[in-house]
Amino acid sequence: MKILSFIVNRANYGRIKPVLDLLQKDDCIDLVICCTGTTVEESFGNTFMFIERDGHTVKYKSKIEEGGKSLSSMAYTCSNAIKMATKILLEERPDITLLIGDRYETLGIAIASSFLNIPIAHIQGGELSGSIDENIRHCITKLSHYHFTATERSKNILKQLGENSNNIYNTGCPAGDIILETTKLDFLLLKSLLGIENPDYILVVYHPTTTEIDLESQRIRILINAVKRLNRSTIWLTPNSDAGSKLIEEALEEVNSEKIKFFTSFSPIEYVNIMNNSSLCLGNSSSFLRDSGFLGVPVVLIGNRQNNREYSENLTVADFNIESILSAAQKQMHHGKYPPSNLYGDGNAAKKISQILKQVTPNTKKEFNILK
Repeated sequence: MKILSFIVNRANYGRIKPVLDLLQKDDCIDLVICCTGTTVEESFGNTFMFIERDGHTVKYKSKIEEGGKSLSSMAYTCSNAIKMATKILLEERPDITLLIGDRYETLGIAIASSFLNIPIAHIQGGELSGSIDENIRHCITKLSHYHFTATERSKNILKQLGENSNNIYNTGCPAGDIILETTKLDFLLLKSLLGIENPDYILVVYHPTTTEIDLESQRIRILINAVKRLNRSTIWLTPNSDAGSKLIEEALEEVNSEKIKFFTSFSPIEYVNIMNNSSLCLGNSSSFLRDSGFLGVPVVLIGNRQNNREYSENLTVADFNIESILSAAQKQMHHGKYPPSNLYGDGNAAKKISQILKQVTPNTKKEFNILK
């Protein structure tokens, strides 16, 4: 069986890596990897190099990002993704297209695969969140044939969307496989990577909320001021390519603080260890709801980007003002680590997904499942 996997950004790879590792080792699977989106953009750290460093062959490196980081550039990039994916899918003729997540680039690939009658296996469908991501995620679900959800609630939501129950599998999130298999690195081993002396640091990741981009200039400055007042060594991962990220980047460029260090990308193992060694995660990354639960790292979530997502007790929500953020952050740092959570899986997601993929008989026909 030939499986073609498209990876469109750094988060995609961090979550699908365990699945790719198992598929690559399987003699029954012919795995083809295409890196596209921001994974092949130098300004986002060229994620494809991490993938190759992990022993994978990246057969295609396809640029599709339109640039501009605006609402229109997202639409144009999605269009580019359709054209790019159509060409590669026609060349490879895979049995299954393997996708993960809710990116607009991924939606374009799903559209191309659907028109070419190539079945789609989708990981992480059925989740709820703010911004345009939720709409895109549900669209990809409706184009997909096999679904691997991270939680039981997500599985039930896919049933509500009319998906065939026989093709929905609650496997958990593959990111948990990496986290639970990774031996915690001592801070001294991270010291040279991070360039900080104090192991008592915080991790910040803040992405734009595409439906509220007119507020991002104000919000990012509130967050910057809150981080400065916390007066801790800070590892700040720069935002993704969504509309509004340019406003965030412009504000970050103005930051002049020896305690705040900015990074564009980390390998999945590096990111897990940076999170695990941190005293606090602050921002609105989905990894702060998903990955942090496996580790029990204290999290303060701000903004509406992750509205209605499921999260564990290690996370608290703050209003978007400095005092609320500071109060929540200080309480979380004082609390320290929480017990690990299995909300998003037990660490065996990749094994479950790869085994199911080997057993399915690819079929492009879909029927709406009417709930009675």
